[in-house]
Amino acid sequence: MQKLVKTAWLTTGVIAAYCGVSRATVLRWIKKGCLKAYTTPGGHRRVREDDFRQFLVAAHLPIDEKFFDGAAP
Repeated sequence: MQKLVKTAWLTTGVIAAYCGVSRATVLRWIKKGCLKAYTTPGGHRRVREDDFRQFLVAAHLPIDEKFFDGAAP
């Protein structure tokens, strides 16, 4: 029996707020391939929490552990 792993998904709006940029900037990062994202059937983008953390490391941006511990919305 496989163990299911719960994945936390982030919206482009949440990522934009975290980084202090616009949603359009986040969408550019996604389109350029800098930030891995998935598209919902409705056309919205979702980013796995782990992929966002990897992006922050690669971009040399600060990581707020409280955000990733679930303290942030």
